[in-house]
Amino acid sequence: MSVTVAHPRCFVGVRVTEPWQPADHCAVVADGAAGLQWFTPSALHVTLGFIGWLGLAQCRRVQTALRRLPAVERIRLLGTLRVVGDGQTRSLVAPLVPDPLLLDLRRTTAEVLGEVLPDVTFGEFWPHLTVARVAPDASIREDASAVSGTLQVGAVRLFAGRTGFFQP
Repeated sequence: MSVTVAHPRCFVGVRVTEPWQPADHCAVVADGAAGLQWFTPSALHVTLGFIGWLGLAQCRRVQTALRRLPAVERIRLLGTLRVVGDGQTRSLVAPLVPDPLLLDLRRTTAEVLGEVLPDVTFGEFWPHLTVARVAPDASIREDASAVSGTLQVGAVRLFAGRTGFFQP
């Protein structure tokens, strides 16, 4: 009997490699801050695009293919924070400045993924830095939140996302 392992909400991104604390750099109105779980520096990442559910063999092929990609060393944050997702999986994200190197990396990543996952669409997506989880009942005023600065980042890698607010 064989068992297929599926990994939830797989996505491709780059990990932040400096000890940056979102709570120290993100301004969020007081009524919204109570419903946030700030990411620790080790959990910070820039999402380049979503893939969806993958089996273990697919994950291994993607990980191997991503090693061919160059690293982007720095990213610039673009001001306003946004809430993305729905229901149990909302996140607070910071859009990135449209740096040509970052956009080229995203295009190259999509090409590499197309080689190993021909049936999966990477789709149109704007890269962003995920800084916090948002509780299902929290109300965040996006017009009263902001972030700025630059961050040091590492190589492109595969991530498995959460499927609910209370999951690790």
